Amino acid sequence: MESVSIPSNAPFLRAIEQYADDNKPDPLSLKQLKGLSVEWENRTLPPVQQSFTFDPTHLIHGILSITGEYILVRLSIICAWTFDESSPKHGNLSYKCGASAEMVESKKMTDGFNEKAAVDEKIKSKMQKRLKKDAYISKLLTNSKGDRTESDWPVFASAEIRSLMDDLEERVDVSQPIAEAIKRAVWSSAESTLDIVDLLLQFPCLPTSMHTDIIATTELANRAKLRLLEDAMVDACEQEGEDQILEDLTIGGEKKAEEEDATESRGKNQSKRSKR
Repeated sequence: MESVSIPSNAPFLRAIEQYADDNKPDPLSLKQLKGLSVEWENRTLPPVQQSFTFDPTHLIHGILSITGEYILVRLSIICAWTFDESSPKHGNLSYKCGASAEMVESKKMTDGFNEKAAVDEKIKSKMQKRLKKDAYISKLLTNSKGDRTESDWPVFASAEIRSLMDDLEERVDVSQPIAEAIKRAVWSSAESTLDIVDLLLQFPCLPTSMHTDIIATTELANRAKLRLLEDAMVDACEQEGEDQILEDLTIGGEKKAEEEDATESRGKNQSKRSKR
C-alpha cells in the first residue's frame, strides 16, 4: 500500500480560492472564508483502528486543522482506495472524516499589548464563552483532559464506493449536525451547511481528479464527492422543508389568533351596544 502525502498547505489554499471563484460568496462571507488558516499534517503510519473490506493500494491519512477567529476545528481524514491502470473507473474506495474542536488560545497580556489588542482579547474571551454553550459546537469540543481519541471524534462524512464491471455499491453519509457545528465554529457567515460540505470536499484529502498537485488521484473520489454532495443537498432540502412547515404553522397560528381576537372584540362591542 502506497502512502500518498500531500506536500504542503498550498493545495488547500488553492482549493479555497477555487471555491471562492466558483461560488462568489458575499463580501462578509468571503472575508471570513479567506481569513481561515489551514494546516495539513500527514500521518505516515496507517490508522491503527481502521479496517477495510478490501486491500487498498493507496492511502491518504492525516489531520487538517482549520482555524477561525475563535475556534480551531480539526478533521481526521482517512481515504483508502484501489487503483488498476487498466480499469481506472473501477475498484474500491473508503473515506472517513471525523471532527473535533477546541478554543483558540488567548494571547498573553504583555507590556507591548496596546489598548486595541486588549479590547480584542476581551471580546474574544466573551465570544468563546458564548460559543462553548452552543448546542452544536459543544458536540465537537474536546475536554480539558484530552482523553478523546481520534476514533471517538464525531463523523462528519463517510463514503464507501465499490465499483466493479457489473456491480456498483455506494454508501455515503453526511452529518448535518456536525456540518452545522463546523459552520458555526469557523465560517458562521456561510449561507448553509451545504457550503461547508462543498468546501471541505474540495480539499485534496479527498483525491478527486481536479487535484493535479498530489501524486495520486482516483475517479472513485469523483463519484464519492458527487454522492456526498447529493446526500448533503437532500438533508438541506429536508431541513428547509421543516423550517417552512414551522413557519407556516407560526403564520397560521398568528392569523388564527388575530381572527379570534377580532371575533372576541366584535362580541364585546355587540354586548356593550345591547346593554345600552
